[in-house]
Amino acid sequence: MRKLFFLCVYSLFLFAGSLCVAEAAKPPLLAELFMASGVNPDGSPGERVTAYPPEAPLLAVFAECRNVSAGMKVRFVWYFAPPGKEKTRFAEYTAKNPARRKAAIFHSTVSLEKEWPEGDYYVEARLDGEKKMKTVRFSVKKGEAISSVSADGVKMLPAAKRKQDTREQVYFSGKETALEKEERVRSEKKLAEKEAVFRKNPADISAVLDLADAYAAMNDAASASLALALYKGLAESSPSDMILVRLADAYARLSLFDRAFTTALRRSWNPLTSPEGAIAQILLLAGAGGDWE
Repeated sequence: MRKLFFLCVYSLFLFAGSLCVAEAAKPPLLAELFMASGVNPDGSPGERVTAYPPEAPLLAVFAECRNVSAGMKVRFVWYFAPPGKEKTRFAEYTAKNPARRKAAIFHSTVSLEKEWPEGDYYVEARLDGEKKMKTVRFSVKKGEAISSVSADGVKMLPAAKRKQDTREQVYFSGKETALEKEERVRSEKKLAEKEAVFRKNPADISAVLDLADAYAAMNDAASASLALALYKGLAESSPSDMILVRLADAYARLSLFDRAFTTALRRSWNPLTSPEGAIAQILLLAGAGGDWE
């Protein structure tokens, strides 16, 4: 009993000290979301716009982010609202940050072989670690001026307005690279294998856990929800630390930070495991949720 008491005191001391350090860290921030005439060869935005002509070769949205780290992603969702009708989603892209930088600008583009329908358009974007999505609204209408277009078809900023930006910025595309496509195909193949094993052994805990992990590795909300459902079932029957850490992460991926935090706290109550892992996860969740209180 005395050993457990000192362990609790030690964990609280470690948690308080870590919080002091974490207070100095700034959470990820999607500072600004805006539309541009196109994408320059270096990935930087062209001239800022609020409307496009129907014959525009592409539509481009940019998300200026701060305090990003390796692996962070920005999810872009495109919507079209015809006159007098509700908006409907027509495209979705995810841009990933491969390296740590103080600031980075992510972008996503869409193109159409025919003219764009006139009406209002919206793009919603969310950076990993933020609860709310930012939205930018723009329109497509006849009579809008077309910016100059380079030889390769990329819309460029007029020469008189091209100024060198001396700030440290890194630009990341929302288009899937060949490497990312190959990785996605491997993940889908692995998922299919795990689903086949699960169908044969639905009562096998290891099969359920492997399938949940495979769903969690996929980069879409539907798979994340399936992973969460499986982790919740496992936690009800076997609330081990291994299961709870995955369940907390699954809640966080769906921006359910309150439930993620509560689940991480459950880990710290287990006298058979070290509290350091739970404390580290709690700090990460506090930073991701932007809540240090």
